[in-house]
Amino acid sequence: MSVETHAGPPAATIIKSRASWFGLQASGDAALVRMKHLEVGAYASLFSSVFGISEESQNTTSAEIQVQPFVIVKPDVPSLGQMQLRASAGFFGSWRFGAQPDSFLAPIRAVQVRGDISSSFDGRSRVGIQGSYAFSETSVTQAGGYFSQRIIGPLPDIQGDHPDRGSTAWDLRLAFQASVAKSASVQENWTTFQFGISGAI
Repeated sequence: MSVETHAGPPAATIIKSRASWFGLQASGDAALVRMKHLEVGAYASLFSSVFGISEESQNTTSAEIQVQPFVIVKPDVPSLGQMQLRASAGFFGSWRFGAQPDSFLAPIRAVQVRGDISSSFDGRSRVGIQGSYAFSETSVTQAGGYFSQRIIGPLPDIQGDHPDRGSTAWDLRLAFQASVAKSASVQENWTTFQFGISGAI
């Protein structure tokens, strides 16, 4: 962690920390409306780190929670595969636990907006990129990418990743995410490498 002091009235101190964690993520979608090219539902996700990768994140646990309604638009563009455009907005929370909590930002509870673009060419695997912004006294900007693999459940067609109503599907998911959080006096930068499972009903 480095501390930078800027001269001039009023004096301001910006603490910059760089942390990195590997952790486990569990997420799930519940579709309320499902049409050929449109889907509406609710989404929940929990991430918890297993170990710190960087020196600053040693002996510290990172956790994030998201609970948000979502909309998925599925354009019919065969040359781009089974493409999905996804948007969501709702609760975002971020916490740090461990030996040096003062080295990190205070817990964040905010309204977050998210965007996601992904595609699949075989129905089993999906690759995508995503970005988000959380609004609060501490703003949080996040961006990353992911790869998922269907392991249980029917294979999707143009209807998208989710199965027919009444059935379930489960995917393994690998993801990388970079985050920047800023308040009036503190900035924190961190990255997470995530492995987990995603379910859909």
